[in-house]
Amino acid sequence: GFPKFPLTTSFRFGQDIANQGMEILRYKEIVGINEGESVKIIGAGDGGGGSQVGVLARNNMSLIAQAILDLEEGFFANTGLWFEGGIDAYTCFSNGAGNLYDVLWLFCNKQDRIMDPFFKTIGTFGDLVEYTKETNCPELKCLTGIVTAFGPDLFSHIKELRYRQVKKREQADVILSTTHRAKGLDYSEVQLIGYIDQWGIEEVVSTGEYPKRSKKDLADGKKS
Repeated sequence: GFPKFPLTTSFRFGQDIANQGMEILRYKEIVGINEGESVKIIGAGDGGGGSQVGVLARNNMSLIAQAILDLEEGFFANTGLWFEGGIDAYTCFSNGAGNLYDVLWLFCNKQDRIMDPFFKTIGTFGDLVEYTKETNCPELKCLTGIVTAFGPDLFSHIKELRYRQVKKREQADVILSTTHRAKGLDYSEVQLIGYIDQWGIEEVVSTGEYPKRSKKDLADGKKS
C-alpha cells in the first residue's frame, strides 16, 4: 500500500486539548475499529487567550434547540451572541430544503403560510410526526421535537435570539455554530452539543440501543 504521512501537529491548540483529542480517538477501541493503532497528537499552540465561548452542535436544529433552552434558563442575560453565518442559516435543514417555520406553520394549522413544496404535501403536523417515525430521519426528529416542545413560542424565542446578536463577531461573548461551519475557526473555550461520550458508546455497544435523552437534548426529537 501507499506510505502514510499523518499530520499530527497543530498550532491551533495546546497539549491539553491534544491529550483530550487522543483520549477521544481511543473510543474507537470500544467499537473495534482502532486496529491497534495509537495516534500521537502534538498541540504546539498556546491557546490564544480570550474569553469567547464557542457552542458547537452536530446540526442546525440541535443548535437552535440548545440556544432556546439556554435562553429560557437565562444563560444569555447580558450576553452578546453571534451565530456563525447568521441565525437564519440555522432555521433551515442542512441541505437547504425546508425550514423550521414551515413545520411551525403546520403545527399551527396555517398550511397557507408554508413555503416548501414538500411540507405543503403533508396534511397535518401529526402526519409529519408519523412520517418522521417511518423514515427515522434524525433532522426531522429534531425539528418536530423542537416544535412539539416549544410550539408557537418559537416565534418569540427566535426573535429574541436575533435581537441579542451583536453587530461584530469580536464583540460576542458566546458564538453558536455547527461543527461544519466552525471548521478553520478559533474559540477560547468550546462546548459540544449532541455528541455521544465514552459511556454512551459503551451503552450502545452493550445494549444495541441509544441511551435515553432528556428534554435537554432535543437532537433526538424527544421531550421529557
